[in-house]
Amino acid sequence: MYHIIELESQAEILFAHTYETRHYDLSFAPQEDYIEISYIERGEAVVLREDGLMQTRSPGTLGVHLRKEGERCFSYEPLHRHWAVGARMKYAHYACRPEEIKSRIIDSPEKNKYIVLPDSIYVKEDSELLSLFEKLIQARVSLRTGRDVECIGLFMLLLSALTDRCAVLSTGSGMDGTSVYFRRAVNYISAHIDEHISMNKISEHVGISVGYLGKIFKNYTGRTVIEYINIAKLNKVRELMQDRGLSLKEAGEQTGFENEHYLSRLYKKLTGRSAREDKAVYYKNEDFGIKL
Repeated sequence: MYHIIELESQAEILFAHTYETRHYDLSFAPQEDYIEISYIERGEAVVLREDGLMQTRSPGTLGVHLRKEGERCFSYEPLHRHWAVGARMKYAHYACRPEEIKSRIIDSPEKNKYIVLPDSIYVKEDSELLSLFEKLIQARVSLRTGRDVECIGLFMLLLSALTDRCAVLSTGSGMDGTSVYFRRAVNYISAHIDEHISMNKISEHVGISVGYLGKIFKNYTGRTVIEYINIAKLNKVRELMQDRGLSLKEAGEQTGFENEHYLSRLYKKLTGRSAREDKAVYYKNEDFGIKL
């Protein structure tokens, strides 16, 4: 199911944070004029609504909560972590099926009036969308002047990016035969994240040529295969440094980076901060009960 949103007022950002717990089980009362977007980073979650609808969301899944009715969110996993941003604004809401989006939104002369949000969607491979989400969380905990305006702007960009993603999916351009190859390649990278991963190994596993593999990744992610691998490995490096307290060298050794200097340069290039600066920001925000 998709949600068509027509905004009637400016957004007020209520929160934007990363939440981690070993006992995730929260109940929420119905709310009006509310939109929450969450991304499951670790630990499968279950959403149970008052009408009896139950939905399981696996890691890598982004979900939307309008809270028109009460719901309970919980996890059976030993550790659960998700990102979330909540906003209050007035809006008109219409629920629709995927096949309705093209006629009601894409081909409509008033299409620019609407935002389209998915009930839930797998976005783990969408590094640009997740980067935008992460920037919003980081902006929210900052103390710089103009923070609130920046957060509203990033939230609107996030809504726009999700609308574009829904439009692509509804037209079927992201659901052709190449999706099977892409999913196999992504799963291979995830399973071998601690090894040296080459395009030749991936293409042999998937059963297509190196050139065709590159075109598929460019189409789905806007990045090359090597860029995608490096980002996936760096996410693992950050996780090992932040969750297990490993040094950059130790985390690199566990993710297939043999050269610490190369890893350090790559880390700065792709994240905008050195590993030491990134770790310092993480622990600073952890003092406030917020993890980045």
